[in-house]
Amino acid sequence: TIVDGFSTYEFFFWSDKLPEGKRLDFFHASTARQFLTWLTRDPFNMGFFRDILTHDTVLGGFELYRLTDWEVLERVAELLAGGRIGVVERRNQSSGCWTSEVKIEEKVMSVTQPETKQPPADSWAVFRVVDDATGISAAGVKMKIKFADGYASEYPGGLTGRIDVRAIVAGACELGCDIQDSYIGDCFCYVGQGGDVIESDMEPDVQGRTEMTDEYKLQRGSRIIEVEEHKVQDGETLESVALKHGLSRRQLIYFNFGVEQPEDVNRMMYYSLGCTRKTEDGKSFVLSSSDDPGVLYIPQKWSGLNLDTGREHILRVKKIRARAPVWLHIDLDDPDVQNDEVILETIDGGWRHIIRVDELEKAEENWVQLRFPKPPTGKKLNLIHDTKEGDEGNYLFESVDLDELLPFDIEED
Repeated sequence: TIVDGFSTYEFFFWSDKLPEGKRLDFFHASTARQFLTWLTRDPFNMGFFRDILTHDTVLGGFELYRLTDWEVLERVAELLAGGRIGVVERRNQSSGCWTSEVKIEEKVMSVTQPETKQPPADSWAVFRVVDDATGISAAGVKMKIKFADGYASEYPGGLTGRIDVRAIVAGACELGCDIQDSYIGDCFCYVGQGGDVIESDMEPDVQGRTEMTDEYKLQRGSRIIEVEEHKVQDGETLESVALKHGLSRRQLIYFNFGVEQPEDVNRMMYYSLGCTRKTEDGKSFVLSSSDDPGVLYIPQKWSGLNLDTGREHILRVKKIRARAPVWLHIDLDDPDVQNDEVILETIDGGWRHIIRVDELEKAEENWVQLRFPKPPTGKKLNLIHDTKEGDEGNYLFESVDLDELLPFDIEED
């Protein structure tokens, strides 16, 4: 219940008994949003609206604590326009009269600019983001959706990878994601539309959060973007590469490495880019055409996809796999390791790649770089050091995802 001036507003869910008072009807989410914004002149009321979302089971899967105040208002407005919650107005006795006949649109117009007549908001759309290789939900993608009437907002997909919008104007919806503060490990690339979706049971973990079972590993990401590969050249700097592609130095560094501190950036230039040349003072690495892999990834905004209302759309995406070496601590001068092998394999045995230790070159004292071809997407992996001594070998990693393996330093006992 919210008391505002001469009126008291009581919100209720569709399954509740209708409270006493004049029910206020909203036929468009934008009108409902204006009304809610008007009520949040008192900041205390924002907590009330967040509390409404915590009690709405239809919105299960949203991580409420991550929603901004604006996003909370968007959600509650959708509930009002869709009829999942309602609100009644009661005039306070101190006002001296009852004015329930005044339409809510008139109340809103008294504090906002007049609106042109809107087409009916009686349509809907569902967008499901799934991993292209597995058909499993791709969780957490936040998309900006612009509707046919020009209204636009961001919608989080939650753990189900599903964005369900109701009470919208019929017509094409324009989808997009921005690149602000994006990190390559937290992004998807757009592949296409349609295809099958694998439905699997969701199991709550010990903290009550919902996760996929190990058989159906849930892919996570915060946005869909486009990516271009840039092979570094002699004389280039991180600043010059960023400027060439319309980015700031910070954007380029954070997207590729996920770090910001100079010492961390220098370390990632060595481990991820394979930089070996240094400045004259020997303190920092510089870019060179000889760097291996020497590839910087350039993020670009994904947008322009126009999809019709009144249906469900399947958006297929894939994780961005940056090339990066695995570093293994091993003494190549030890004669006992010359016949050893390092094996990367899928746990089902369907894919396997072997590297012979005697074919490796020393990158640093007692350190070598392991470079493997890209394994099958969505498969669990084992990384094994086979000493050829009759046992099963030393499992450096067992049943892990590629993201957990690259890049990584491994030091043998």
